[in-house]
Amino acid sequence: MSIDRLKNLITGEFFGWKTLEVIWFSFCIISTLAAAIILHGNIIDIIAAITAITYTLLAGKGKISCYFFGIINTLLYGWIS
Repeated sequence: MSIDRLKNLITGEFFGWKTLEVIWFSFCIISTLAAAIILHGNIIDIIAAITAITYTLLAGKGKISCYFFGIINTLLYGWIS
């Protein structure tokens, strides 16, 4: 996949988001990272949490890329469990 196609895919998935949605997404990611640092979470836990947040928000927006994050989250959560 070329860089331009990847850039267009990412732009397409995040196109049309309202300012409040971007702020909420950023708040969720930052607060998850802060909690992981404070609680000394490992990298697998952090990635699983971030992919879960990303999946949920993208699924709510009806974006097809949510499945990519959902699969990663499911695999990592299975590993953690």
